[in-house]
Amino acid sequence: MRKLLSFIAIALLCLGLSATVSEKTATYSIGPDDDGDTIVMNSASATTVNLPGLGTGNIGFIVTIVKHGAGNVTIQTPLADYIGDATVANGTLVNSVAAETYASVTLQLTKLHYWRIVGAEGTWTSAVSTRSYGYNRAVPGAIGGTTPAAGAFTTLSGTAITGTTVSTGSLGAAAATGNVATENAVGTVHSTVLTLTNVDIAPAAAAGGVAFGNVKLYDFPAGHVYFLGAVADLALTDTIAAGAEMAGNFATWTVPVAPGTWDYDTTTASEWHHDTGDDTALTTDVVPVAGTTYTVSVTMATTTAGGGLVIAMGGVAQSEVHDTGTETWTFTASDTTALTLTPASGTWVGDVSAVSVTTDTPVSATWDGDIAFGTTADADGSLAGTEVDLVASTATPQAVTGATTGDCQSTATEQTILDGHSTAKDLILNLLIDAADFVDAGTGALHLNGTVTITWINLGDN
Repeated sequence: MRKLLSFIAIALLCLGLSATVSEKTATYSIGPDDDGDTIVMNSASATTVNLPGLGTGNIGFIVTIVKHGAGNVTIQTPLADYIGDATVANGTLVNSVAAETYASVTLQLTKLHYWRIVGAEGTWTSAVSTRSYGYNRAVPGAIGGTTPAAGAFTTLSGTAITGTTVSTGSLGAAAATGNVATENAVGTVHSTVLTLTNVDIAPAAAAGGVAFGNVKLYDFPAGHVYFLGAVADLALTDTIAAGAEMAGNFATWTVPVAPGTWDYDTTTASEWHHDTGDDTALTTDVVPVAGTTYTVSVTMATTTAGGGLVIAMGGVAQSEVHDTGTETWTFTASDTTALTLTPASGTWVGDVSAVSVTTDTPVSATWDGDIAFGTTADADGSLAGTEVDLVASTATPQAVTGATTGDCQSTATEQTILDGHSTAKDLILNLLIDAADFVDAGTGALHLNGTVTITWINLGDN
């Protein structure tokens, strides 16, 4: 419940709202019942706000203090507590700028005896430093000791950082080709927006006929991370169009140099004819991609003498075709050798009336499945445990011509503290494809396009 209250308090803060707002005109001592509240200090004289001494059961306690009057506001910690970047206990945080009647600071007890600034406006001084917070003031020492100009924001390796001081060690990192992370931070509260452009996820077969795939999208920083939630707005598209015909130039393939062996009948049957006397192959313009699976169909109108016809493509040769009718093969190309039709001997006489070459797809055009986010990759299509601990398994709508959406979001159940002290935690997208809809592995991938927004708090490390 405390996790949920903290999340609500932060959300209300971002919206400019609060759980309870109370105005004080004199020194005030915050109590346990003020969790989630906003305390407004409205005085022309100096006042002090005393933070409460809390136990481990109050971890997550959050309070906002607003300086509404011209008088100094001093926030005093208990004897054993630390505040902000202070290195000595029983410290203070002070705003002494009379004109800053808008100044505010939100403090959270993130660990026993440690009060952290999770949001602020105005100038606040601790025993260690003086910092100016907010979108319209400079941020001393924000990155590498530099001070951006007033009203500016800072860019670090393509990552936009807004708000208060953010060090490179407190940021995560995008993973996967085509994935870009934009980091927005106020204090230790982060909103990370991942923008995916044709990020591939390749399905593989699992027990029971289902298929699964996964791709790591984000590396959280080392340490303890309070995961508040994620929202995915994604489009999932089959990268290979089902039934894409590659032999559309059947009528215009090049006649071999050897005269009289192969020719295309354009007047009557519209088919390729081979006479006896030469075993030169009819080479086509159908060039495969190594590792891709294809279906090839050849229709023989007549076969009147001498052996048969050998069909080969992508380093794979099929058995001789002897009979009239249509023969079909499905295979995976091992190289990029073009499709050829070769008489088994120079004595073969026959006619080829049609050739079709199509690509196979990893999924059916109307596939169904489930999407989830977790801290570990699914390895068997089960979508359980830590494979779904960040966003629970959510059904995808039935695809239309191979395309569907992957919209899903966390609930209060997934709010958790991730222990990345020994090994930093990851955010991994896990995908399940229903058994009836998985066609073939190694025939392409699904493209992911859209955004994933992650909200989290960096609690630090120990």
